[in-house]
Amino acid sequence: YTAFTGGGAYRWRPEEGSESQVAEQGVVLTGAAYLRNTDRSLESGSLDLSYSLALTSNQFFTVGVQGTDDDLRETFELSDDAWVPVGRYRGLEGRVNYTMPTRYPVRSNVVVTAGRFFDGTRWSVLLSPFWTPSPRFKVTGAYQANYITFGARDQTFTAHVARMQTEFMLDTRVTLSSLIQYNSAADDLSMNARLRINPREGRDLYIVYSESLRTDLGMSAVLPPRSRGRTLLIKYSQTLFP
Repeated sequence: YTAFTGGGAYRWRPEEGSESQVAEQGVVLTGAAYLRNTDRSLESGSLDLSYSLALTSNQFFTVGVQGTDDDLRETFELSDDAWVPVGRYRGLEGRVNYTMPTRYPVRSNVVVTAGRFFDGTRWSVLLSPFWTPSPRFKVTGAYQANYITFGARDQTFTAHVARMQTEFMLDTRVTLSSLIQYNSAADDLSMNARLRINPREGRDLYIVYSESLRTDLGMSAVLPPRSRGRTLLIKYSQTLFP
């Protein structure tokens, strides 16, 4: 395909010396079009308009609307029970985003999206929490829930995606990080842990363990293995100075 993207933004701030609690406001307009290389027809396009508000308390608000135009030449399968047939679809979705001040050790970002999705409707909520109890230890996460309905075909699709990432720095030489992610649509739980040891500048030792697990084994007589695969990687790198 061939892609064309573009956009523009206009931002303004209160006058110098103003006692306003508003730090900055802005309007952003972006667009994208993806054309098929075979016949130069439009495969997918979008136009997004948003308004953002930043406060002096370090809080951020965004409201926006996005219009989409999709031309499906193959059935789009979300699951065994929900799909989008071939056709031309135009959608319109609105969203609201709130970001808490970074000065809080426990905080979260929230994004809510709702609107038309192909020939159905979609509701989506995204939570992105943060916890930084100390400069050496932090925990970040994300949880997204999508609920999609196609009334004409009496179909529904629900997906949950959750992720948690941790990072612990014993000192400047030793760092331990981990990532756990769950996807209900894929029935998958993946894990990754990494230990980095940096005894001196230019020398690094990495020990990485990864594994992917099935969360739904089904009811068949012959059950698949719980683990899709696991990997243990040990890597050492050294920079050669002239």
